[in-house]
Amino acid sequence: MKNDNFHLDMLTIKEEFNEEYKKLQPFGKSLRLAKSFEDDDDFMLAFEEEFSRTSTKPDLDKYWIGLFTKKKLDEYILIQNGIIQDKKTTLTETLLKKKEIEFNELSNKNKLPKECYIHQIEETNIYKQFRAIEDIYNRFKEMKGFDSSADSLRQQAEEFGKGLISEIQNINYEPIKNKIIEVIINDKQNDTAYTNGFFNNNFNKKEFDDNYAKAKMYLDNYLSKYLDTKNQHIKTEKLIESTNSKNIVKIKKTPEKWFALLYWFELEVNGEKPPTNHEGAFIRKEIEEIRKKETGKDGQSFYREFKEINIDDEKELNIKFGKDWKTKIIELSNNNEKIKQYLISKYTS
Repeated sequence: MKNDNFHLDMLTIKEEFNEEYKKLQPFGKSLRLAKSFEDDDDFMLAFEEEFSRTSTKPDLDKYWIGLFTKKKLDEYILIQNGIIQDKKTTLTETLLKKKEIEFNELSNKNKLPKECYIHQIEETNIYKQFRAIEDIYNRFKEMKGFDSSADSLRQQAEEFGKGLISEIQNINYEPIKNKIIEVIINDKQNDTAYTNGFFNNNFNKKEFDDNYAKAKMYLDNYLSKYLDTKNQHIKTEKLIESTNSKNIVKIKKTPEKWFALLYWFELEVNGEKPPTNHEGAFIRKEIEEIRKKETGKDGQSFYREFKEINIDDEKELNIKFGKDWKTKIIELSNNNEKIKQYLISKYTS
């Protein structure tokens, strides 16, 4: 049941996301790589939407804020840390402990006010994916020394590169994938978290930094090659997709009579006849099915055009398809050599 003194305005998802995102840094859970994408509105929106779909958990800080107001809590925290001196505060450690016990009891009974629940930013896929990438990258930067031989440095750097690329593939937001590699390539800062703890006779900082710089160069080269290859694949795929789209549009704009005429010539050059019954009449269903397999359409227009074409009457073909019909048929046949030779030998004009 809601405490009589409890009051806390519900935050919008956006406000809650921003609040929880800011909390990551003080607790050492921030995503350094993600900071490079904070200006990407689409990415942050995708992050926020994932956040809104995660499960919620009870939050003690929100419960306290609802009971005592944020201002009083902030004052209490400042006093506890000796930052300000104000003995008039009504909040005591005993009181907060009492309310914490109350919070846990209500939580166990699922009776906390709904305002006390927060979504879990660390449970989003984006957070987990970025964390995995950062963990691999940080391990690379904090290796306890490198074998200084070029082959060994290259091998070690490439192993880390493979791990990074493997994790980057898991990112659901496609435009970020290439950017992450670019951020890593452009990262010139050597993490000193490891080196600061090893200033002793057994650790040569200059040697470590030199080898790290070489290994980073090999890592960047590996990632750059991957990035170039991937981008080239994307360009090629887009070119093929664009070409295919143009061809599809072109085919869609071509009346069915042209494909019916082409089918007649395909039968001729392959020594085949159109499907007919015992009386010699065309089998409509089978002819329609031929076109349906190619286009997914019912093939009715194709059949109607096909049965009206007489390929032995060149004059009629010229009237129905125009004087340049042979050029069009060769184009539709993808320059089929057999059809080209057939048309040359059969028609004079």
